Amino acid sequence: MCCAFQVIGTIDGSGKIVLKDKNQAPEDPVPVDLDLEKVLGDMPRKTYNFTRSQPQLQPHHLPQGTPHTISLMVSDSCTQLA
Repeated sequence: MCCAFQVIGTIDGSGKIVLKDKNQAPEDPVPVDLDLEKVLGDMPRKTYNFTRSQPQLQPHHLPQGTPHTISLMVSDSCTQLA
């Protein structure tokens, strides 16, 4: 699956949002030249709270007499679904 996207600018660390028309003359004023803080406001810093859990794994049992090739095929198809 492919996602369509368009690059509309780059981050240069200036703290500004500047929109330029690639076809305009260099001496022409830019249509948008705003301070990033005025656009976004005073945004709070994002915090992430991670917790780690230990999975409760159980052994997998196949019926007695199941050929090894079939058990490998079943095992492989399960890992593709995870």
